[in-house]
Amino acid sequence: MSTNVLADGVPIDCGGMADALASCYGPVPAVGIAVFGVLSGIGLAAYAAFAMFFPQVLDAAMGIPATTKPDPTDEAVAHGSTASDPQVPPTIDPVRQQRLDELRAEFVELVSGLGCDGGKAAAIATYQQCRDSIDDFIRGMEERAIGVVRKARSAPEIVKADLQKLGIEFAFRRQGLAGAPGEFGNVFEYYMSLWVDKRHAALEQIAADAAAGIRPQPTRKGTKAESARTALAELQRSTRGAESALYRDRANVEALNRAGVTADPALTDDQLVAHIRAQADQLTFSSTTAAAYHARVHRNEIPENRREMRAFIANYHAAAERVVREGRAQFDPGSGGGSRKVCFIVETTDDQSDPITLTVIIRARADGRVVMSTFGSFLKN
Repeated sequence: MSTNVLADGVPIDCGGMADALASCYGPVPAVGIAVFGVLSGIGLAAYAAFAMFFPQVLDAAMGIPATTKPDPTDEAVAHGSTASDPQVPPTIDPVRQQRLDELRAEFVELVSGLGCDGGKAAAIATYQQCRDSIDDFIRGMEERAIGVVRKARSAPEIVKADLQKLGIEFAFRRQGLAGAPGEFGNVFEYYMSLWVDKRHAALEQIAADAAAGIRPQPTRKGTKAESARTALAELQRSTRGAESALYRDRANVEALNRAGVTADPALTDDQLVAHIRAQADQLTFSSTTAAAYHARVHRNEIPENRREMRAFIANYHAAAERVVREGRAQFDPGSGGGSRKVCFIVETTDDQSDPITLTVIIRARADGRVVMSTFGSFLKN
C-alpha cells in the first residue's frame, strides 16, 4: 500500500428495478381483471421458483457441489494475506505478545512526550496480521518507528526535539500507516534527509561567508549549532516544500517501472542468489517512499566512476543493479523470522581514490517478496 493514499476505494451504487407495470386496453370486466391478476401472480411465482431451484437440481444431477457464499478470505489469500476473520485476532505466543505490548507503549510514550498525537502512534504500533509477519512487525517497531525517531539523524540537542516533532507530524499526514511502523519510519526518515540536505547547504554557506570575509570563522561547535538551526528554520517555514519534494521523488521512483521480484522460499542460497542476479533490473524497495528516502540519503555515496544515469534516483537504482550483478554474495545467518538477508558487495574506490565498499542489502521474505533494504558505501574497507 503506498503512495500518497496507500489504499484506494471506489464506491459503487446499485439501483433497484421497478416491478409495477400497468397497461390499459379499454374496458375489461372487473372479474376478468382479478382472474388475470391471480393467474399472472401464479405464473410469476412458478417462474421464480423454477429460476431458483432448477439450477440446484441440475447441479445435483450432474454432481456439482452446491454454491456457497464467497469466502471473505479469498481476496486476502489472493493478495498474500493469511487473515481469516478480521474480528478474530491472530494467535500470538505470550512472549511475542508481551513484546508487542511493550513496543506499543514505548512508541506511544515517545510520540506523546514530543507533543504529537498518541492515538495515531497507537494505530501505527498495533499489529495487523494481514500486513506483516509478527517478527517483521517487531523489527519494524524496534529499528524503524522507535529507532529512527530516537536517533533523528544524530541531530544536536539544540534542535532535536523540534526536529523530531516536525518529522512525526509530517509522517502522520500520510495515509495508510496504521499497522505499518516500517513505512512510518520511511516517511520520517525522508523528512530527516531534507533536514540533512539543508544543513549541508548551511554549512557550505557559513564556510563561503567566512572565506569571503563577510563574517568571522565560527568555532566547530558554533558552526554545527548554527547550521542545524538554519536547516530547521527552513523546514518550519514551509511544510508544502517537503510534501512537494516527496511527491516528486516518489513519482521518479514510479517512473522506473520496476515490477519487483519474488522468490520461492524453498530455493537454496545459491539458487536465490542466481535468481536475484537474473532479475536485478526489477528489484525494488519495500515501498515507493522507502526507495525515495534511500536514494536521497545515499546518493552522494556512489562514486562518479560508477555513475550510470544523470538523475539521482535513476542512477541510485542503476548503480545498485550493477552491484547485485557484479558483487560477491554474503548471507547474514541471523536474519530470523523466516526471511533471509543477503548482501551483494563490491570493493572499489571513491572519488578521492580512497577504498570503499558498495553494499546492496536484500531481504528475501518468508512471504516470497524480495526487496532491497538499503544500498550505499557506508561500510568502509
